[in-house]
Amino acid sequence: MARKDRFLVVLYLYLFSILAEIGGLYYFLKAPSAFSKGLAAAAALFMLLCFAAVVTLIILNISCAVRYFREKDGILLRQAMKGMKLGSIPFFIINFLVCLMIAAVIFGASRGFAVFLPWVWNWVLCAVASTYIIMAGSSCYGIALARLLRQNGSLSRKQMSVHIVLQLIFVLDVIDTLELLKFSAKNL
Repeated sequence: MARKDRFLVVLYLYLFSILAEIGGLYYFLKAPSAFSKGLAAAAALFMLLCFAAVVTLIILNISCAVRYFREKDGILLRQAMKGMKLGSIPFFIINFLVCLMIAAVIFGASRGFAVFLPWVWNWVLCAVASTYIIMAGSSCYGIALARLLRQNGSLSRKQMSVHIVLQLIFVLDVIDTLELLKFSAKNL
């Protein structure tokens, strides 16, 4: 299985683990027992293990992008960037919908008082941070490609900087990926 495919499989496992954690917490809150407590703990452990696997694969992807950059292999950088960025779009859409659903349930169940609870803001911060880590990790090939195009003289320093910044911003990273793919097809 290719590294890109492993990364996408682990992303969806991570998303599934979030749903499993919600189910475990639901059963624990519905009927607190030793079994439901163990189920919630197992789901939390599964979620943490999946996130650790995602972080490990992000580190491997960064090292792979650096290797392609050092070898000046623009074709492999383009292919990897296309697969990683465009392949993870459904994950980010589903992740957004899951987080929106969780927020709606928490807000609705508390009749609006959840905004005053500190653990809700901690959950929001963790959800945004983990999603951003995944998005930034999938940008490593785009950043390396922008640097390679700069090294080849196809991009100015300012253009390269703009591409790097866009690769690190939600939604704009996909637009920039499409632009980099189109530009690099002509200039590599």
